[in-house]
Amino acid sequence: MSLLRAAMAAAADQVVEASEPEELPAGCAPALAVVAAGDDEGWIARAAARLPVQTALIAVLGDAQPLELVRALGAQPRMVVALAASRATPSAMAALARRLTGDGTGLARWFPAGAVVQTAEVGSYADKVACIARLQQDAEASMIRGKYRDAIAECADEVLMNALYAAPRAAAAGARVGKQAIAERAARSVSVAWVRAGDTFYLAVRDSWGSLRRDALLGSWAGALAGGGEAGAGLGMSIVAGACTSVHFTCAPGVATECVCTFDLRQTKLQLQEVGVTIESDPARIDELRRAAAVPVRPPVAAATTPGAARALVIALVLLALLLLLVLLLRR
Repeated sequence: MSLLRAAMAAAADQVVEASEPEELPAGCAPALAVVAAGDDEGWIARAAARLPVQTALIAVLGDAQPLELVRALGAQPRMVVALAASRATPSAMAALARRLTGDGTGLARWFPAGAVVQTAEVGSYADKVACIARLQQDAEASMIRGKYRDAIAECADEVLMNALYAAPRAAAAGARVGKQAIAERAARSVSVAWVRAGDTFYLAVRDSWGSLRRDALLGSWAGALAGGGEAGAGLGMSIVAGACTSVHFTCAPGVATECVCTFDLRQTKLQLQEVGVTIESDPARIDELRRAAAVPVRPPVAAATTPGAARALVIALVLLALLLLLVLLLRR
């Protein structure tokens, strides 16, 4: 508890500590509450019942496995982050609290100041393949070992597939945007950013749909991690859970979804230790996400020459060359 108090004190002006939810003072209305759940599963529910509905919750869960983290995140609608106790260092918790309660939004919040961030725009399957190849090249140039590069590429592939294909389908199925808006957004690229800073590699992906549904994601994800035969996004995210250290989603419904994965390059085995989902409701942040997701627009792809057309063109050129040769011979 002393470590958590130090972490919160580094990010907030006032910190209230309680050993039991019932010890919280009456009228206590923090913007953010950290719940160290331990082995008592009912602790989170009791703390949530004691706090006002606008208080966001972070659960610290001891030596938790990915399935426990995902289930804890889904246990309370106000839960925004669940993480293993090994991740709850003062510096990490302070940074997390500032991201959740501070001003601004966007991928830049995650990257250390001064880091040289690489970016790409992905609008098609071919773009995705090229982006992942470039990402792996940059990771190799940053002296990242092969097993971590493979994990980064695996996460990038899964998250980009969701952004490129699952997000537009979910938006259309949910009827959150009209056909005209869908047609316009289909021309927009998915934004990708990445950087290595110290012993951490950051990968961020943003789409312009905002179609992520918190309960559906966490439900299918938990089912896949539990071996329930879940397919689609749940199965893809279970792959991500075995290849990165943390994954955070921020969604402004109907506007944009951001996904940030981090990779702790000191770990012998990469496995999910922190997961977060935030549904943005602040108008200023939503407007910022709307502006960020509005650009750039993917240029139209030129029509490719089909193999049959290319073959016909080659034959025509050969015949023309033969005809010219015949004319030259006849003139002699």
